Amino acid sequence: MYRAILLAVSLLAPHICSAQVANPARETADPTEVVIKAYPPHCHPAPGDPQDTADLSTAGGSAEQQIIRIDPVSGKYVLTQDDYPTTAPGVWQRDGTRLREFVFRVPKDGNPLCIGTRGPHSLGLAQLRQAIDAHPYRRKILRFTAWIATRKVHAVKLWLVAGTNERPKFFNIVASSGNWKDPVVGSKAWFPVSLTIGLLPCNADQISFGVTLDGGGDVWMYQPNLETVDPRSLKGDDRKQRDKAAATLRDHDPAGGCGL
Repeated sequence: MYRAILLAVSLLAPHICSAQVANPARETADPTEVVIKAYPPHCHPAPGDPQDTADLSTAGGSAEQQIIRIDPVSGKYVLTQDDYPTTAPGVWQRDGTRLREFVFRVPKDGNPLCIGTRGPHSLGLAQLRQAIDAHPYRRKILRFTAWIATRKVHAVKLWLVAGTNERPKFFNIVASSGNWKDPVVGSKAWFPVSLTIGLLPCNADQISFGVTLDGGGDVWMYQPNLETVDPRSLKGDDRKQRDKAAATLRDHDPAGGCGL
């Protein structure tokens, strides 16, 4: 995972590509390896993306979080109140506030995803997230990894959380990892991100992970991946987090229903 970024030429226009791809920062035995050192271009939508057809005129200046999703009646993408739906793995949800001020790119060919503002700044926020069924991952350790690059961002936050469906509008978080207190700011060349949670509580219903752009700028994400982790491979802070999670589960599970 933590090798150099491989970017397809189709991601960038030719004149941008030549300016953004630098010489390798180190000697390598892999002739296909390309090291990206400069910060990325502005986010630009992928041609023909059906989610870009959603009418965002109702987004307005409301602070209420909304989501772009398929309307069950019309079969078209619409903007509606965000009720944090659970979908199949691999489905990237677009949500946030003042969404008409943002652009998204979610290609199907494995190239980088991105979020950007149409203007220099926004008072809203936008997310690309996955929200999947947690049942297959209960009592397991999970890790979300990705490569991230930013261009003049106000704040970028990444997260990996698990929660229950105890509340109607937003699930109750029972396990969480992210950089909420120390968001990424400014322009950054590609760097790796790794977030770990677990052991996952046996009452977890949904797992959510992704990236948030708060305010202006552009954020790109490459090779996002969610995987289960062998507990024996954990070191340092990850091992302490696992031991703390296991102790919490035992305290709340005296009958052993979680299988610990």
